Amino acid sequence: MKQVSTAFGIALLCLAAPPLQGQAQAPASPSSDQIRVEKVELLQIQTDRIGFAVTPSIIPTQQVRIQTITFYGMRLNRIPIFIPPVSEELDLRPGVRAAPRRPLQVTVYLRDLSSLQPIIDLVRGGRVKIEGNALVEAKLDLLPSVLLLKKTAHAPMRIDSDLPLDVPGGSLVRDQALKILTTAETGRSLVSKSLLYLLGADETQKKLQDRFGRSTMLAVARYELTDSNHNRYPVEKMGVAFRASDKQFVVLREMTEPWKFDSAIAMKLRRKELTMTADSFDLLLWPAGSTYAGLNGAPMDGSAVSLRKHDFRIVQSPGSEKERMVATENGQRATLVSTTPRASTTNLALLEFDTPPKAGAPIATVDRKPNSTGYGTLAVFRFAAGPYTKTVEPEIVHLSARVVNGRLVFDDPIDSSALGSPVLSDDGLVGIVQDETSAIAFTTAAAALKLNTDAK
Repeated sequence: MKQVSTAFGIALLCLAAPPLQGQAQAPASPSSDQIRVEKVELLQIQTDRIGFAVTPSIIPTQQVRIQTITFYGMRLNRIPIFIPPVSEELDLRPGVRAAPRRPLQVTVYLRDLSSLQPIIDLVRGGRVKIEGNALVEAKLDLLPSVLLLKKTAHAPMRIDSDLPLDVPGGSLVRDQALKILTTAETGRSLVSKSLLYLLGADETQKKLQDRFGRSTMLAVARYELTDSNHNRYPVEKMGVAFRASDKQFVVLREMTEPWKFDSAIAMKLRRKELTMTADSFDLLLWPAGSTYAGLNGAPMDGSAVSLRKHDFRIVQSPGSEKERMVATENGQRATLVSTTPRASTTNLALLEFDTPPKAGAPIATVDRKPNSTGYGTLAVFRFAAGPYTKTVEPEIVHLSARVVNGRLVFDDPIDSSALGSPVLSDDGLVGIVQDETSAIAFTTAAAALKLNTDAK
């Protein structure tokens, strides 16, 4: 087996390396200068928010199917914004620009800004500067059939667009918008002690990073699968761990046993077309602020703590709930498999250190009485850039959620890089992200993990 030189996001294969024995060569990912924002449209304006419709586009250098586009570090006229991932599959042809069927909706809540002047200037001037990064996940059909569900490659792309703001209704709507914004700015009160007050301001982002972001770690699970011809396939999954007490960190069980949550892997294991490579599993944690990759892009494992090196141990993983489903390969040869549900108390794990690791203070539980109707302002952490940044720095994402059957259901989906993240409300820790659309209530998770939540 040839050595893998670097890891690309959460893809199953480390595609930057030479192909492993028996592995088909993957085509190159789209180049970094071929994604841009085509249009920004004023969608709605109310006394508490302003909405935009953003239309991105991409030109591939080859025939490729885009599975997901994730945006991170995005700013609109220097205001931090969250753009939901594009989750529709796009079939692209070389040199032909394509865009999602529907524009992406972006909401800026006025309460999150220390001043509305940047928004007023944006609407009055009619120009929008939108910048940040995108991570394109492309389906690669040339990989071997053994890699079904996540046969993908990732490519980071820079976005830097300056374009006119499209205002349906013209000057009349623009004048109405300016009137609403000017009135809102005049009547604003900046006196608040809430945790997430002015979430869209850089000073609040820094406060949250210093107080909570340093308590998170980038979690990377690695293992290998072997086929009947002794070809070995490295598998990698990324997520978030966070500090719950002096020596304890919470992660998803999906990070400690990822193969149990993947129906495609479960199908191959059930058919005995794949086996787990003995002693191949490891879970590594990089503290916020540490160095992830060296000059050659290879992960610096020496900067991480590791399960294999006995830096910590798994002390609690509640339950063994299973769900049965039918898995198929290209719609043929159905196989009944068992997987572990992601949105449940089963998908939790507790890690314990003998010596407290170098990380921020424990994220104390403050929100003991979760809102039964929902939350207009929540903050979660993600490592969306994965290995494409030298230093491990979590990004703060602003979300809102409804409460459905005791779970927090997000109004906009988050990408998988936030899995395991703490969810913060104005009153403190309120949930843990378990999938792209929902979080388990922290009170429920704490009971399942037998955590002491008396700390203030």
